[in-house]
Amino acid sequence: MLSSKPQMRIDIAPVERLAWDSEHFGREIAALRYEGLSSAILEAAVRQADRSAADCLYLLVPASDAPLIASAEALRFRCVDVRLTLAAGIFEAPEDKESGWVRDFRQSDLGRVIEIAGASHDDTRFFRDPHFPRADCRRLYERWIERSCAGWASFVLVAGRESQADGYITCHQAGDGASIGLVAVSEEAQGMGVGSALLAAACARARRQGASRITVVTQGANQAACRLYQRLGFRLESVELWFH
Repeated sequence: MLSSKPQMRIDIAPVERLAWDSEHFGREIAALRYEGLSSAILEAAVRQADRSAADCLYLLVPASDAPLIASAEALRFRCVDVRLTLAAGIFEAPEDKESGWVRDFRQSDLGRVIEIAGASHDDTRFFRDPHFPRADCRRLYERWIERSCAGWASFVLVAGRESQADGYITCHQAGDGASIGLVAVSEEAQGMGVGSALLAAACARARRQGASRITVVTQGANQAACRLYQRLGFRLESVELWFH
């Protein structure tokens, strides 16, 4: 049920209301842009949010910005995630492994990939914030994969048996750059090389479509994913902290 509170009005430049997040979680949510943000502006934005209908503010800060991190913590922001960005040159990407093992998403896969999404991604920042109900967090990723399969992502690949997907990967591509969106493998298919096959196939597809570089974002706590990406040629590019 959506909040009955009036829509918040925050006029300070670095603050942007997030319509999708607000609708999904039924509360007013905004994000503070890091560019141009100072401790004084951060404090002013929080004061205005407290006077408005804002329920939650997101803040993404480079891990190296110790002064702003200290200011955020003093203003009751809570660190909910370590955000790692890794990148690889497509020429360094694994060889194409698309076959019967990995294929394009089919509409008949939709129910299965939504099921996998609802059971995965529980190491992300939304699950780490106790103010967000876990059912809403699961539904966020179910909606995310559903939207990706409907054309929001440039392509979606699935891996597994012909009759049933055991994992998926989504990719967004613009010009010579590509980025991995969601990656998940069903619990029963863990440890079978599904994630590696999906990532290799996505890199190969992006390369064939003209990309020369690919990035992926993951959680610092997800060491299995970090090892997989690094094993396949990705290198750490940036470390940031998510605060709510």
